[in-house]
Amino acid sequence: MDFPESYFDDEVRDGFFVSGQMKRCWASQLEVLSDFDEFCKRHDLKWFAAYGTLLGAVRHGGFIPWDDDIDIIMLRRDYDKFLMYAENELTGTYSLVNQQHNPGIEISIYCTRLTSKLEGDLAVPLNKFHGFPPITGIDILCLEDFTDNRKEAKEYLSKYKKLTDAAREANNENSIFPQEIREGAIRFLEKNAGKKFDPDKIGYELEQFFDRLHRNSFNNPRSKKVIDYMGVYVGLKRIYSRDIFDDWMLMPFENTHIRVPVRYHEFLGLPFGPDYMMPVKGGSAHAYPFYRKQIENIQGMDTYVKCVWHPYEFWMPDLERKDRSVRDDAKGKSLQFTELLLKIHMMIPRYIELGDMANIEKLLTSCQDVGQNMEQLLTTNYGEDIPAVELVRNYRSELDVIADADPGKTVSDKVPDIDRLNRIIMDLAKELEQIKEKRQVVFIPYKASQWPAMESIWKAAEEDPDCDAYVIPIPYYRKDNLARAGEQIYEGDLFPSHVPVVDFNSYDFENRHPDVIYMVSAYDEISCSDCVYPFFYGFNIKKFTDKLIYVPPFEIEEITPDNGVALEAIRQYVQSPGFVNADYIVTQSENTKERYMTILKEFSGDEFVSYWDNKLLPLGTPLWDIPERKKTDTSLYKKWEEKLLKSDSEEKRLILFQNGADTLYMNPRKEAERIRKILETFESRADSVTLVWMPQPEIAEYIVDMLPEKKIAPYLDLIREYKEKSACILLEGEDAKKDDEILTLCDAYYGNPGPLSHKFMMKDKPVMLFEQKF
Repeated sequence: MDFPESYFDDEVRDGFFVSGQMKRCWASQLEVLSDFDEFCKRHDLKWFAAYGTLLGAVRHGGFIPWDDDIDIIMLRRDYDKFLMYAENELTGTYSLVNQQHNPGIEISIYCTRLTSKLEGDLAVPLNKFHGFPPITGIDILCLEDFTDNRKEAKEYLSKYKKLTDAAREANNENSIFPQEIREGAIRFLEKNAGKKFDPDKIGYELEQFFDRLHRNSFNNPRSKKVIDYMGVYVGLKRIYSRDIFDDWMLMPFENTHIRVPVRYHEFLGLPFGPDYMMPVKGGSAHAYPFYRKQIENIQGMDTYVKCVWHPYEFWMPDLERKDRSVRDDAKGKSLQFTELLLKIHMMIPRYIELGDMANIEKLLTSCQDVGQNMEQLLTTNYGEDIPAVELVRNYRSELDVIADADPGKTVSDKVPDIDRLNRIIMDLAKELEQIKEKRQVVFIPYKASQWPAMESIWKAAEEDPDCDAYVIPIPYYRKDNLARAGEQIYEGDLFPSHVPVVDFNSYDFENRHPDVIYMVSAYDEISCSDCVYPFFYGFNIKKFTDKLIYVPPFEIEEITPDNGVALEAIRQYVQSPGFVNADYIVTQSENTKERYMTILKEFSGDEFVSYWDNKLLPLGTPLWDIPERKKTDTSLYKKWEEKLLKSDSEEKRLILFQNGADTLYMNPRKEAERIRKILETFESRADSVTLVWMPQPEIAEYIVDMLPEKKIAPYLDLIREYKEKSACILLEGEDAKKDDEILTLCDAYYGNPGPLSHKFMMKDKPVMLFEQKF
């Protein structure tokens, strides 16, 4: 699978920080899923995205930002066939992890984990799995046949609960209950199983017992119900209508598509409730991220890969300020140079009287050298546009006008006019006295997309008469799957036109020694996605400034103390070289500072608490200073302008309407009638409201081709008719991909749940969702 390089950048989704590491984890899992899908196609096996993965597809168009795994579900017969075929065809590339293959592992018999292998030359699997060294995979869950009889179902579930409660007690060696209670649970289970359990294999034998129990109880592929026993085992009643899994469609997921049940709404309503579109950032059923322990135990890897994937370790000497350079006093040195030149000028007339041309030439060469040094010093510190620089250049030009050595001329004729040279130097001294020393503030972003996090700080410095501000975009490198840096990238030409950009090669950091440097690169060499030019690593660039300040290029949702997943997600970012090397770190709030302090205290120890407390500045994020985007600034506004304005030139309300693929597939004629009524209702209010109709992407990409032409005809006729209505807007093609502009333009959302409705919710814009009926 191909991913754009930018996919592996850190990102904030729904206020949640998603690291580049997690992006590579996601990509690795999608690679496993792609191979699994190809395998299932060869053997005509059905599978569906399930639970968090399905919810992510419907609500986010990809992974739930705080999720780190992929859940797949199969009906029992497909599941068994998968295991049978996979034994012979997949185990060379992948591992099957379940109780059958790995007795005693902490995974249910109703789930198989298909995992990557990292063997032999690591470059091969690392390239395939997008530079993700831990073992990763997908969880394949099994749906069992169940009974259609309510009484029978109730009795069986009651029995199953008693058995699973006993199984937990029997399999728990660290039970808080007395030994006789555990032994009683084992006897109860053995009575139901009709056999004695081996104490050393009790976990595996219990799983096998439950497997046989379910298979023998309701082995009826004609039943209308199926059950996820793994869900029931953990206390969740997950009994589904079998026909939910009759039909499937493809739904956008990250940069690919994933297979989902057409009636996904019915599936999601059971585990997540009717309000599944409203995010609950509670946590995960396992430790997050699942690969944390693997990262800590990576062995035998290339040193650079180790450096990238091992956590940055706190080292107290990194806190020290070593070898800090000092800015040249350009004004003071230049004034000293003027005094030196005047003294040299006083010596020249005496050598003229002596006719000593050799010494005169030596003195004039010295004057030229001093002038050159002064010009370089002034342009480096004050630029080329100040009067003092022009005077130095005039002075040097006068020195160049030395008469040629014509034997007929006297020595005095071969020397510049000393009085004129003195006047230039005295004028220069006056100009130098007028120079007012300003603070130098330098901004070193490396991606144009990061600039908004710095712009308001830069504007304040730019408008300060006592400050010279420099925006110096620095080069960076993308990393490949083996953590190797690629070609140098420079984005200086992508910055806004109103921002004067300085070439990084032309600014002498060592000699100019700016008072303050603002940076947005925290990782130095430890990022798995990119790195800046090494000169600009924090440990080095801090030598050339009085204050190095780190500004986060993003805003996150405030992390509550009980949200361990959000805290873990941002841990590697906080435990980075940038936090250690910077003199100050800007945080968006006191709460964020407290969360950072929690991580940093674990990172460095209790003795550095006061150090971090002084270093973290809860000043807010400059991103809050960005003015809200105006509707008129969008390309879609310019395209639709005549349909967006009332007769008095006031703007109409703009409502985004989106119908879904599931309802269309189940009853296309009825759905077309419903959509027509909606369109007609809004058309009757066209004087004050404009409706923008945007069918969900999966309709165009899959459902229309899936349905017979006769069944889908009313819907296609409606689209053609709607295109021709002058007061209406049909949003499709490339325009339908401009989510940011759509969110800016539209005042509310109406229609089926989907990623766009979720984005409207996150923007606190009104959202009216259809009641899902089939």
